[in-house]
Amino acid sequence: MCSVMLYLYKSVMPYLARSKRMLFFFLMALLFELSFEYFTSLSIKYLIDDAITPRNMTVFIVLLLALLIGGILNLVVGVGGDYLMSKLNETILLGLRKDLYDKTQKLSAHFYSKYRVGDIVGRFTIDIPAVEHANLQSLSILIVSALSTVVGTILLFTFDWKLSLIAVVGIAAMFLPQKLLNKKAHHYNEEYLEVVEKFSNNMNEEMKTYKIIRGFRLQESMKRRFEKQLRTWFALGVKKSFIHSNLERLPIMVLSVVNASILGVGGYFTFQGTMTVGELLAFYSVFDTLGLAVISIMEVAPDLIEGEVSMKRINEVLELPSDMEEDEDAEKSGGMKKQIAFEEVTFGYSEAAPVIRDMSLTIPAGSYVALVGNSGSGKSTLIQLLMRFYDPQRGTIRIDDHDLRDVRLSELFKRTGVIFQEPYLFHATVRDNLLIGNPDASEEETVAAARAVEAHEAILQLPEGYDTWIENDGANLSVHLRNRISIARTLLRANELTFLDEVAASLDPESEASLNSALIQAHKGKTVIAASHRPKTVSQADLIYFIEKGQIVEEGSHVELMALQGAYYELWNKQQGFHLSQDGEASIDPVRLKQLPFFSYMDNTLLNEISGFLATEQIRTGHYVFRQGETGNKMYIIARGKMEVSKLNEEGIAQVVAVLQDGDHFGEIALLMDAPRNADLKALTDCTLLSLTRKQLLPLLDRNEEMKARLYRSLIERS
Repeated sequence: MCSVMLYLYKSVMPYLARSKRMLFFFLMALLFELSFEYFTSLSIKYLIDDAITPRNMTVFIVLLLALLIGGILNLVVGVGGDYLMSKLNETILLGLRKDLYDKTQKLSAHFYSKYRVGDIVGRFTIDIPAVEHANLQSLSILIVSALSTVVGTILLFTFDWKLSLIAVVGIAAMFLPQKLLNKKAHHYNEEYLEVVEKFSNNMNEEMKTYKIIRGFRLQESMKRRFEKQLRTWFALGVKKSFIHSNLERLPIMVLSVVNASILGVGGYFTFQGTMTVGELLAFYSVFDTLGLAVISIMEVAPDLIEGEVSMKRINEVLELPSDMEEDEDAEKSGGMKKQIAFEEVTFGYSEAAPVIRDMSLTIPAGSYVALVGNSGSGKSTLIQLLMRFYDPQRGTIRIDDHDLRDVRLSELFKRTGVIFQEPYLFHATVRDNLLIGNPDASEEETVAAARAVEAHEAILQLPEGYDTWIENDGANLSVHLRNRISIARTLLRANELTFLDEVAASLDPESEASLNSALIQAHKGKTVIAASHRPKTVSQADLIYFIEKGQIVEEGSHVELMALQGAYYELWNKQQGFHLSQDGEASIDPVRLKQLPFFSYMDNTLLNEISGFLATEQIRTGHYVFRQGETGNKMYIIARGKMEVSKLNEEGIAQVVAVLQDGDHFGEIALLMDAPRNADLKALTDCTLLSLTRKQLLPLLDRNEEMKARLYRSLIERS
């Protein structure tokens, strides 16, 4: 119990120290209450021995007046103490909430990859209330009870040392159940909070993925998972409550035995004449007060244990090293005058697997620079390093002559805008979301930004126009409108430096072209750094870095890179030849179809026919095209989007083996045979696919046996 109290007080003392005067008066109020309790108990001796037995009315009236006046004062002081206790408790909670929130803002993305939403929110909604309850109990009951135990024990020895020894042994025995059950109580409280946290995380996940759950008819499996968690929660709740009940009940049982012993031995002493009746009643009253104090300590033990467990969980976050903490002595960046430079930068999300390897590059001020590469090449990681979501493990990133780690981020980001691939919209109106980056923007500027990304007309079609509330991260808006609003709010800022991370990934070609035009126009003379897996999106950049496996393999303008006919040239050609209409239909040029290895032998007539048979399929983010083990009968070409390939390992755990994007193809073995799919294919973004079935292709090949044989040989070689 003492260790629990010490841990809690040690953790909250910095907050109490901010209100020393309030704490002093609160402790004085507690001492007054404690003094009055024992004055009442001791007055029994004098009422019986000095007033009632000798029939002394003067003493009787004086004692009654003292008790009455003391009672009134105790009431007033108690009310004041309760008010002070409430303020002290809220001071602690205010400080804890503020420090915990501030801490989450100073931690890098490593923190958010380790802790899920429920883990973080649970600290605020579960742990801080538990600490609040523990503080309320300890500040009021525990302090008074602890002092009462000490004072009461001393007073008992002023009556009779023999009887006092019995009382002290009994009091010590009351602490025994708490000593025996303390470890189990801690264990069950920790497990209980873990289950609550896991439940919160799973519910958060289910709310976000309800479309997938319905689309794949996963309701029953989710219900089984939910019921399993409830059973675990129930079982732990029973154990936790049972232990807590024993922590309270067993000391009461011990106290009843000690009470009987004191009355028996004390009664014997009065028969022998070594104690007066008044002394025995006063002794018993003092012991009763002392016993109730110990019982109070036992009763708050479960709350203190819960508070300690929760305080440890809060401190677990508060004590994390602030790897993104801003140095108060950091440079006040005056903006970028010359360049951003990467100097032999190495970084990986784990030390064992670097994503960026010894990279050096320069981004001149006022230029439009593109980072291009296939998925997983490291281009988006560079954006995150520039925004200091992470720091390099080796090497330096400089803005002009300053190490990025020595630049005051608050100053830097005042002039910085960012557009992410996955837009996040706040639960507020469309207008509020647009004005987040520039609250002082005029109505004309707001509308101009919306027009620039062709969102104005769509916004006007909403029920309340610009004053329409955005619900549940934009669930009441189309995907394209969500993207356009997120882009418009960045355009609305007067950014000197803008980061674009795959901003056109979910847009159709026409929207992509107009967006590029708007971005170039809005950022003329300003620094733009764009990451994209689609060369066409950034072909107008002043400087393009092509990245493979965390290293720069080519650099130059679009014209220069095309002339090299290297990696950039290959990626450009792979993504050409596709046509997407505004209604989502896709098609492919026969010339582009001929670039597929297994179709390269076919003549143009046959390729034209195959092109006509290709069907458009739309796959939403998070949905599967097929699962491992399913029988396939068609192949696919990605016209637009990004897909994840994963396979089950020997332990039955899915592992990502590749990421496919625009121009990639898969499943071609299904054109030859009913072979089971050897992997899962899941959409990472909204995808537009072109598909061809074996039933469509084989009748065409039956007219040309030579081409059919060559196709078979080609597919067998690839299988």
